[in-house]
Formats: sequence, C-alpha cells, structure tokens
Amino acid sequence: MASELLADRYELVSSVGKGATGEVWRATDTLLQRNVAVKVVDLEGTKDPAMAQRFRREGIAIAGLNNSAIVKVFDTGTTPTRGWLVMELLTGPNCNTLVRDHGPLDIKTGLPLLARVADGLQAAHDAGITHRDVKPANIVLDAPMAADGTLPDLMTNPGNGRPVLVDFGIAQLVDEVGTQLTRPSTAIGTAAYMSPEQARGHVADPASDVYSLACVTYYLLLGRPPFTATSSLAVAHSQAFDTPPSFRELAPDCPEALDALLKRMLAKKPEDRPTAAEVANEMRSIVADPSMAPTVVPDPDMYTGRGPAASETKKANKKRRATLIALLLVLVALGGLFLWRLLGPRNPAPTPSSSAATVTTTHTIAKTSQPSSPSETPTPTQSESSAPAAPVTVTQQATTETQPTTETTVQAPTTVHATTTVVQTATAVATTTVTEQAAQTTEAAPAP
Repeated sequence: MASELLADRYELVSSVGKGATGEVWRATDTLLQRNVAVKVVDLEGTKDPAMAQRFRREGIAIAGLNNSAIVKVFDTGTTPTRGWLVMELLTGPNCNTLVRDHGPLDIKTGLPLLARVADGLQAAHDAGITHRDVKPANIVLDAPMAADGTLPDLMTNPGNGRPVLVDFGIAQLVDEVGTQLTRPSTAIGTAAYMSPEQARGHVADPASDVYSLACVTYYLLLGRPPFTATSSLAVAHSQAFDTPPSFRELAPDCPEALDALLKRMLAKKPEDRPTAAEVANEMRSIVADPSMAPTVVPDPDMYTGRGPAASETKKANKKRRATLIALLLVLVALGGLFLWRLLGPRNPAPTPSSSAATVTTTHTIAKTSQPSSPSETPTPTQSESSAPAAPVTVTQQATTETQPTTETTVQAPTTVHATTTVVQTATAVATTTVTEQAAQTTEAAPAP
C-alpha cells in the first residue's frame, strides 16, 4: 500500500495505534527530514461547522506548553473532514501496555513516574488547559537513543523512561462528534478513569485530572482501577456515587500516607481534592520516607457515596419519592370518594334538628243540662248561666321528641320506614293522651 502524503509534507509510513480519538501514524517530515508522530482525527461526523477551527486552536494551545511530561506539538492542520497534530515520536510503550504485559509496578518505581505526570498536569493547569482524558493509554514512556544507536528496553526497565502525557484537549473535541460512553472501542477504559463530574455530564476542570490520576495510580501499582464492571455505564455510575475500595484494602503493606493521599484525590467533590503540584510533592516525599505520617487526614465522607457530592442526587431521589407518595395518597383518596358516592345513599334524607313534633287533636264535648254539684264545680256567673249551651273544644298538644333519621347511614328505603314508624308512634301516644284527658273532662262536667 502506497504511503499517504499529508498536507504535502508528512509521509504517513505505518500505523502505531488506533483509539477513540483517532489514529496515530509513524511519519516522516519530508521538509525537515525527521521522524514524527502524526495523529489524525476524523471530523466528518460533527455538526459544528467551527469544529475544524477549534481543533486547530487546541493544537496551538498544546504547542505552547513546555514541560518534559507533555508531548511536544510541532504542527497542526485541518480539512473539512479531518484534523491532525504533528508531534514528537515517542519510543516506549504506553502505561496500559506496560502493566498489561508485565504486571503492576512497585511503589519505588511507579511513584516517581506518577509524580512527573503530576508535574505535567500542573504545567497545563497553570496555562488554563485541562487534559480531560488522563488514563494509562495516554501516558507514554520515552527514552533517548543510546550512543550505539539502540533504544533502552523500557518494558523491563520502565524507571529509565520519561512519562509523557499525550492527547491533551483532544478528548473533549472528539466527544462532541460522538458519545464517548457508548463508543465500543474504548468506552470501558475511558469510564474507568473519568471523574464523578464527568460521569454526571458536568464540565471537567483541573481537579478532574487529579481524580483521573488517582485511578491511574491504582492501575499502575495494583493492576486495576478503583472501579470495574462489564459496562461503561455501570463504571461511570460507580465513579459518581459509589465508595472506591481503599488502596490499603487492596495492598495492606502500602504506606499510610499514600492511602490517605489517594483518598483525597478520589474525593467526590472537586474542591476537596489536592492540586496536581501537591500530589507531585507528596508522592516524592512518600518515596523518600514511606513511613511518613499523612500530611492531611481525609474526611471519610469525602470519597464515599455518603459524601456531599452524592447527596444532591439522593436529595432529588427523596423528593421524587415524596412526590410519588403524595400522588398515590391523592389517588387513594379520590378512589375512596368515588366508591362512597357510588355505594352510599343516593337520596339522603335531610338532617333535621332535634325538635319537638307537635300533634294537635280536637275533641268536641257537648255540655249537658245537669248542673254539677257545688263541691265539684264553682258557681257560674250570671253571664255564664244565661249563655246558651255551646260545644266545648278541648285542644291538647302532645309533644314527643323525634329521632334524627340521618344519625346513622342507611339506605333510602330503611330511612323512610324508620321515619314513618316514629311519626306513627308519636301520633298514637298523642291520641291516647288526649282521649284520657277528654274522659276526665267529661266526668268533671256539670250534670243536667
């Protein structure tokens, strides 16, 4: 296959590796006659017409960084469908390949390398640049060629290499072209080193790089990141909400100061994490004196799912549960009201107040011509004796208390029957009372 000449200058010789953010080529700068590395990124999927210009600006910003732990960028360019960075060609393996093929490093070898990576991150942060994708595959070892023209074996002697951070700033641009978490090629590897704020879709800042560097430390010294799972979404969820296993749980003989430092670096809230410069200084101090006391004793809630960073989501979940319970109670109440209206009295009798029911009975008694005895009846006056005989109307009011018919809930027919019974009883009592009193009046009337 014929090699491609990119930008009429860079001859792409062979592919070094392909990942989520593009493909890296070993190339030759035909103008300066030197070997370089060229990273080509596909921009065809983006919907942002300004993406090419943004890619170029990112390349220029990275080229302005001057630190031995940051890859040197020589050139950058774009077309409507592609962007590329021309960088120094690094000679050694990346840290992902190193640990995968030769196992984790010991603390004396690994911590100095990680401290140099932290130096590079701090230089970038001071320039206002966040890496956003710190992971073992983006840390490449490099060493100068020996006098005899051979390269040192960094796989067996990684301590002789210089760790170099690559892919600065490119991860965010590529992530805007396609969703990183659902990209099959490196999704799980990326999620295993992303910060809680990245997992929740928030903007990454320098503290995010510090969190990712802690995850890289787990992998470089233990052979595994803090969280593992079979899907990227599960790993990202753990980053945001779960408590990572402490370094000492996995390596009981590790220095206490290193365990405390990693807990601070893995704090769920970005503001609780140390700076990259503080990380570099403490790592070097631990190498010099493994028995040193922790410089800062971390709050246990800082790096656990019980911490403040997780409380926002938990509070939101509690509010949603409370809202759901309230809606269920409302539905239950409405259902109870519906059933009561459906099965309750359809024509409820009015509720009368407790009042007296008055029954008036009129009984007419004709006066006789026989006068009553003086002892029983007073002597009538003149006007009374001369008046003609007239009927005497006796009016008696019988009063009885009616029972309220709606004190108990009954069906309409039962209510009517109860009401009729009460009225009939009251009428019968009243009639009996009037009859008895009328009889007494008749006996007391004067005889003819």
